[in-house]
Amino acid sequence: MHTRRTNAERSEETRAALIAAARELFTERGHAHTPTEAIVERARVTRGALYYHFKDKAGLFRAVHRETDESLIETIAQIMAKAEGDEWQRAMVGSRAFLTLCSTPDIRRILYTDGPVILAADPPAPVGLGLIQQQTQLLMHLGYIAEQPIEPLSQLIFGSFIQGAVYIARADDKETAQEEIEHALLEWLNGLRIKP
Repeated sequence: MHTRRTNAERSEETRAALIAAARELFTERGHAHTPTEAIVERARVTRGALYYHFKDKAGLFRAVHRETDESLIETIAQIMAKAEGDEWQRAMVGSRAFLTLCSTPDIRRILYTDGPVILAADPPAPVGLGLIQQQTQLLMHLGYIAEQPIEPLSQLIFGSFIQGAVYIARADDKETAQEEIEHALLEWLNGLRIKP
């Protein structure tokens, strides 16, 4: 039996199609070289549908950025949950996973190449900061890190990851840049460890 979709379901499908098409095109061409005509054509929707859901191309980019960021953090959390070893080892696995995932074309382009430019005037709330705060608090509770205020330490760790990802995104030799950042970042994080 065929069930009829509601207007809300159709609307959500259209919005999802626009975000998916835009993510592909922004990855392939970059925000600046992706006309809205290409997005609506790939999504197989009308231009009116685009402007019904998003104020403009920048608004659509913000939605793509948010979805990409949330997906990245969810993937890292899943990798950490499945990792073997103690809590510190899982945190290091998550750190390496972040740097590896940030080297994929869509994440690199959307979050760390175009994102800082397009969203500079109104930067989004950082999605990954919550995971960093949670993990830092757990490591502190377990005695891996010395007791100290969580917020400033989490901000420093988070900022180091983001700047590392931006460095990799802008490097000509991304493989070498990733190796260098991973080495430097993990050395710094291991310097915080007080528990053998």
